[in-house]
Amino acid sequence: MTAVINSTTENTRGRFFTVLVLKKDGTVRAINGRVGVKKHLRGGVVPNGHVATLKDMLVVYDVKEKGYRAINKHNVLAVRVNKVEMVVC
Repeated sequence: MTAVINSTTENTRGRFFTVLVLKKDGTVRAINGRVGVKKHLRGGVVPNGHVATLKDMLVVYDVKEKGYRAINKHNVLAVRVNKVEMVVC
């Protein structure tokens, strides 16, 4: 499951994608963002950088909230890239 998410997000080549995530409180959140954004770094380090080193986490720049979000790959419900949606669960 995480391999599919890894390959999908890494192959976006800077394009936007949407991720549906199940949050800890049980609600579903849609995040529209990108990976690899470096514009809003402080000191050249991604916020939640210690979390980014964990293999089960994905750091995404959320365009709506204008900030980085660390997503647990096991909580991803669906990923939509180029109008193609892949349901993970």
